[in-house]
Amino acid sequence: MESFKNLAHRIIDLLRQAQTLAWQIGIKNLFQPGIAKEMVVADILGHTLIPAKRQPDAQDGEGHFYEYLSSMPDGIFQIDRVTRANLYRITRNHKIYCVTFSDKQPLTVIDIYEVEPEIFLKEAQRQLGASKNIISHMGVSKNWVIENGSLVYMAKDASEQ
Repeated sequence: MESFKNLAHRIIDLLRQAQTLAWQIGIKNLFQPGIAKEMVVADILGHTLIPAKRQPDAQDGEGHFYEYLSSMPDGIFQIDRVTRANLYRITRNHKIYCVTFSDKQPLTVIDIYEVEPEIFLKEAQRQLGASKNIISHMGVSKNWVIENGSLVYMAKDASEQ
């Protein structure tokens, strides 16, 4: 069996190779939080990743923007640092996708639900109204997503995830 040190060196080498490939498609920091999962989702949905902070997550060929929110099973789909002044982070999108990733294989998508931005905005406004803070982390449960969205993708072996 290979030593921890040897395996760590191999992993580091592969990560460096991955970053070099990422530069070729405009991703300056492959290790930016969420970027790897956003790449997976964009690939599934046929979107082009926008690898910049403070921008939508992806765009389609018609110029529509999309936001991806991810969670592990039984988790919360969350948008951080929401204020009344930055609700455009919701409304600028053509759709919002809530993506469940496997907890056993973190880059494996279990399912994707599509939520209309207007529905998400209404919930954000409700949560902001109930919050005592100016800045809030807005989150919705999987049940909320199922009730308010539409399933657009399910992994073939989702029952095994």
